[in-house]
Amino acid sequence: MSITRINEFLAAPERTRDLRDFLMTLLPYLEGCEGCEGVVLLSAEDDENKFVILERWTNREAHAAALAAYPPEKMTAAQDLLGGPPRGEFFTTL
Repeated sequence: MSITRINEFLAAPERTRDLRDFLMTLLPYLEGCEGCEGVVLLSAEDDENKFVILERWTNREAHAAALAAYPPEKMTAAQDLLGGPPRGEFFTTL
């Protein structure tokens, strides 16, 4: 059974475009990872500083492996773009 991960991001002041550009670079990376069944980036209609990434995975282990393989220096650099800690949660289809 597939799982869905919903990730929420808030841009730091004056960093909305930079965060969006960074998140856009994640899409092809995630799509190329084993076990990724699809990924989409959304922006909030009422707040341009809020973004959501929806990810579908074969299982949690595939998601964890993708995160472990992502270059840590890129993730560290992205921290300056955030206006707060990102939130993420797994969901299963009913």
